[in-house]
Amino acid sequence: MWRRRGLRPTTWARGRCATTYSERYHANLGRLAVHLDATAADLPTTVCSPALRRVNGTHLTDRQLLRYMLHQSALPIRYTDCFSSVVLAAGGARQQITFTYGDGPAQVPEPLQSWFARAEETPIYGLPAGSAVVIEVAQPLGDLMGSFITTAPAGYPPEAPGGPGPASIPVRLGGNLTFEGYAVGATEAQPGDAVELVTYWRVDGPTPPDLNMFTHLLFDPDGSPVAQADLLGPIAATLRPSDIFAQVHYLSLPARLLPDDYDLVIGVVNASGGRLPVLDDGAERGTRLFLQQIHVTDGGGEGDG
Repeated sequence: MWRRRGLRPTTWARGRCATTYSERYHANLGRLAVHLDATAADLPTTVCSPALRRVNGTHLTDRQLLRYMLHQSALPIRYTDCFSSVVLAAGGARQQITFTYGDGPAQVPEPLQSWFARAEETPIYGLPAGSAVVIEVAQPLGDLMGSFITTAPAGYPPEAPGGPGPASIPVRLGGNLTFEGYAVGATEAQPGDAVELVTYWRVDGPTPPDLNMFTHLLFDPDGSPVAQADLLGPIAATLRPSDIFAQVHYLSLPARLLPDDYDLVIGVVNASGGRLPVLDDGAERGTRLFLQQIHVTDGGGEGDG
């Protein structure tokens, strides 16, 4: 009978058609949609999903699926992957973060785990534990932003109008984005290591709908990157003014990288590939920012004698 009904044999179990993974997943999205309809109008909300961007032309993204399932299609929901980035809505105000997968907070990268240290779980009927939590982090987020003024040096690039020079954190960019600061896991590394960088950004208004971020490690400011990570976790079009998002970047160093000092460089590009300008009191100062240097050692151990 499964052949006549167009079903695969793997969906047949114990004399009845077993629920496929896709059906279960869509059912879980439906339960999440019911929860969002009841809560997202009154509480800043982020949906975390690894399936927010099309990988081919045949599947809908989770954002598209939820929009079909929601009764209130205009709910101000932020979307991000949470495997590389989290959105701290409304400057860290009380908010809910929901996940399309169970045990969501445990899947957040370690450098961002602290934002969930005091999370309150919100059970959703039919969904696994950890599918929704409520956090409120305005105070620690404000403290962190303030610390970047002295701990996160940045500079304008050599090609900037007016020449290179130190940039004062926070730094405004075009597209209603402000670079709030960053933290580097370690400023010394060996060939083959991964350099960990966490950047923080504030949304000041409507942003271009399709943005990406580039992070380069350079030996020569005008040369090609020796390592790079081009990624933006949030869907920029869903972000709201006063939102802050944190992005984790991992730059894998080549195994034969020569020991020396290398520049960490960051910037944002739009859908057409054009870079957003870096601004200094409204004047353009290039399209990228130079951050701390990474010192690469030779990676060798002690000799034999």
